[in-house]
Amino acid sequence: MKLTKKIWLALGLLVGVMLTVDVATTRHELTEAARLESEHNARDIHAFVMAMRRVYQDQFVRSGLPINETTRGLLPAHALAQIAREFPHWSDSGIRFKNVSDRPRNPDNMADRFEMDAIGWFRANPAATERMRDIIEDNGIAFLHYTAPIRIEAPCLKCHGTRADAPPGIAEKNDAAFDYRIGDLRGIVSIRIPKSKLEEHVNATWRNRLIKSLIGYAVLFLGLGLLLHILIIRRVARLQSSADKLAAGNYQIRVASPGNDEICQLANSFDRMAEAVQARDQQLVRLSHYDPLTGLPNRMLLEDRLDLALALSLRQATHGALLLVNVDRFKMLNDARGHSMGDALLVALGGRLFGLLRDGDTLARMGADEFAILLQGLHSHRETASNGALAVAQKVHADLRLPFVLAGNEEITLTASIGVTLCPDGGNDSAREVLRRANTALHRAKEAGGHQTAFFETGMGEFAEQRFRVERELRKAIGGGELRLYLQPQVDDRGRRVGAEALVRWQHPERGLLPPSAFIGIAEESNLIVDLGGWVLAEACRLMAQETVAGRPFRLSVNISPRQFRQPDFVSWVKDVLAASGADPAHLTLEVTEGLVINNVGDVVAKMSELTALGVHFSIDDFGTGYSSLAYLKRLPIDELKIDKTFIQDAPNDPGDAAVVETILSVARHMHLKVVAEGVETEEQAAYLRQLANITYQGYLFGKPDSAETWLKRWNAGPNA
Repeated sequence: MKLTKKIWLALGLLVGVMLTVDVATTRHELTEAARLESEHNARDIHAFVMAMRRVYQDQFVRSGLPINETTRGLLPAHALAQIAREFPHWSDSGIRFKNVSDRPRNPDNMADRFEMDAIGWFRANPAATERMRDIIEDNGIAFLHYTAPIRIEAPCLKCHGTRADAPPGIAEKNDAAFDYRIGDLRGIVSIRIPKSKLEEHVNATWRNRLIKSLIGYAVLFLGLGLLLHILIIRRVARLQSSADKLAAGNYQIRVASPGNDEICQLANSFDRMAEAVQARDQQLVRLSHYDPLTGLPNRMLLEDRLDLALALSLRQATHGALLLVNVDRFKMLNDARGHSMGDALLVALGGRLFGLLRDGDTLARMGADEFAILLQGLHSHRETASNGALAVAQKVHADLRLPFVLAGNEEITLTASIGVTLCPDGGNDSAREVLRRANTALHRAKEAGGHQTAFFETGMGEFAEQRFRVERELRKAIGGGELRLYLQPQVDDRGRRVGAEALVRWQHPERGLLPPSAFIGIAEESNLIVDLGGWVLAEACRLMAQETVAGRPFRLSVNISPRQFRQPDFVSWVKDVLAASGADPAHLTLEVTEGLVINNVGDVVAKMSELTALGVHFSIDDFGTGYSSLAYLKRLPIDELKIDKTFIQDAPNDPGDAAVVETILSVARHMHLKVVAEGVETEEQAAYLRQLANITYQGYLFGKPDSAETWLKRWNAGPNA
């Protein structure tokens, strides 16, 4: 609903409410006024009746007329009874009045039940001079009942004193209504005012007032509406139109107007916003095409320039090349030294790579630690162009050998993996196709160990497609029941099983049972490692809970990837898995790597502490291969260190590896940490470790990873099985 309609509707509702309140109030006031007027009329009639009684009484007494059957009609009670009977014929008010008594001499003046009630009330309230009540008769007719007392005065005693003193005509004719004293209640004046007459009067008056009110409020509604239209709606509509033009890209529109009211202030704010939007749009245009950290072109701008370069190369029949440069192990360095130093290094690297460009070439930052170099017009011959591209790659490698000097005079030397492809390279190349080929070559260079240059060759595309297919199939496998839990035993120095490490295998429907090396790396790159790790932990906890219920509890170690640990809901997720499975947290050990704790130590400690409070244990996996230090280590609530197998394999014969192993054991001893030695495959290795410390062993010497079902059978057979 538009604002105009909303304002008119709100105004209509407001005026409607005002009209309703006014009409209701008016009717109430008219009803009250009519009631008060009726009460005043009743008082007037009462005053008239009492005056008639006194005048009749006085005139009768002064006349000297005897009281007999002929003259008794002139007595006040009789005369007023006749007047009350005649009154309705002369008045259309509907008002009825009578003199009534509970002991009348005239039968016409006998009180009914409402009047008897009033008489009783006046006797109970001798000081009262009048009473007004709402009465509803048995036939449903409602009326206002006004009553006032008639009390004995001195002239009344002539007929209502003692019977002996009464005139003979009275004494002989009547047996009742004697022996009154001055002030006694003789009866009441009873006046009935029909409420139907009052309502007719109120309705007629109310209808007239209603018509006037409707006209007045209609004028008010139209007047206020017109005023709001001029003061608000028309001006807001102008602002809306200007906003639409601004949204369409007309940044020159301005709506400021003289004045200081809120809409004028809003118009001024609109103009300031238009100026800010214009500046912001210009900034966004730059941000959409340039990397904010290095100031280099970003991926979007590179793709635009790549499309132009492809078109130009086709017209000129020349070859260009695209190089993707990815810094080796940059993430590890970034975690170890911090993001600020990592950013500084990227800026310095961008500057150094830019110095290698020719006029017309483009250097772009693709994201994170990856850069792209677009070389145009290398040569018309494919081989010569390829040699030129490879020469640039060699310059990049050579340039990176020179150390980067950063803040604090720290020197850092980098290596990089480079993927190269020609553009165009046959067919109708597109920017996306060229980038895909270069990325495929880059992956090949990194898989070769880094510090390599790989040139795209036919067949690499199939390799990339295969990786994509594995990722897609793995995504389905996680939820499709194709994963299998494997357990590798952990034994004490006597060879007795004390627990196991949980591992995962993929039962591929076509390629059979796949080892972790076939899919873990892809899972890490695609973020599927989070879902994969979730499955392993859930299965491990289910298995532990199952065996605990059966009376055969055991400990399981589960690997947690850094990506998984850094999830904001990691702690609550682990708690939910434990609660859902019913597993004992004290039987669970979570294995994390050293590199995890270097970045954001506070967050890592907080998460670990919350889980250790539940009973969960933590182990540092592959200890000795990362960047951790004792300063980090002593802050962590860990229970265990796992010595990486690369140190175990040659430790009996290699002094360097032996020194590392002995150092780790010393650190563990002083920090009261348990130690697990991974990759123990020979008796020589086991014997070497036994002489150093009492530790836990894991490796092929004591058992290869088995399916969970097979491992459980051996566990149930006894610790030495």
